[in-house]
Amino acid sequence: MIKIKKVFLLLLLAVFMLFAFSGCADEQTEDPAAAGEGESITISGLPDGEIKITIDKIKALPAESGEAVSISSSGEESTVPFKGVALNTILEKHGSSLDDYTSVRLVAADGYSVEVPEDILRSKPFYLAYELHGGPIREKDRPLRVVIPDVRSLYWIKALAEVQLIAGGGSAVKSLYIFENTPAVAGAESAESDIDLKALLGIEEEGRVTIIAADGLVKKETLEAGKNYFISRTGEDAPEFYSPAIPTTMYVKKTAVLIHGDSAYLVVSALDAGEGKVSGELFLNLLERFLAEEGVVLHGGADDQRELAAEDLAGITFVLKGGGVVLQ
Repeated sequence: MIKIKKVFLLLLLAVFMLFAFSGCADEQTEDPAAAGEGESITISGLPDGEIKITIDKIKALPAESGEAVSISSSGEESTVPFKGVALNTILEKHGSSLDDYTSVRLVAADGYSVEVPEDILRSKPFYLAYELHGGPIREKDRPLRVVIPDVRSLYWIKALAEVQLIAGGGSAVKSLYIFENTPAVAGAESAESDIDLKALLGIEEEGRVTIIAADGLVKKETLEAGKNYFISRTGEDAPEFYSPAIPTTMYVKKTAVLIHGDSAYLVVSALDAGEGKVSGELFLNLLERFLAEEGVVLHGGADDQRELAAEDLAGITFVLKGGGVVLQ
């Protein structure tokens, strides 16, 4: 009787182990080489129009591998081994290259997007990676991960869905306005009211804006028709660019400069360190490469307009006073 029970228990244990190993095998059934099969990305702005290219076709192109440094918003650096294809390798097959464009907008599957500015396009290699750290990228980051060495990690888009190639640069900045003194801000219902960005900039439908944060981050955004965008004036991250229509990861904390067309709006409160005044040198450091060579007009208020050479901006002091800004 005891022997029968032992045999039964051994059989039961064998069946259990069979199912256990079977379960483990199921977890490993995904073929890493098949990652990205049937998936594709869209590339728009090419001379021959918009194309869709499958990940399989991208993998068939000459690959490059190496290590790239990603920089977090706090300045922390991470070294990432990668394998992928240079974006230029794809563009060259369509009679084009990154030299033909002034910026590239990257769009992720979840709607997150970021525009890579011209200075990065001209100075850094640009890869579409399908392997990181020696293996296929994680499923949630597929089909591709953007890799641009030695730049902020916000440009390393995950789950890349679309590459928008943009030609034609913006106008040089000729006019400077003080955000706090503009009618849209000074006439807000209360000092805490968030500011409608389209109303501030005079955009009725769609328009492009360059946003510069206090830490020097530069982002270009398209303010789309039918969507609302704001600058917050309260909270830890204020003044902050945000919209209910975009992911929170696209918000810009401590927005210091807004550029639309040939006009720039200086958000003095973003650079105030608690003293109630800001040196114009801080704005010059953020804006210098955007300013017109022939000089600018600084609109301090209704009766205060000053024609300046770009470097003269450093000699201006912006004083926060009575809900507005006074120039000294």
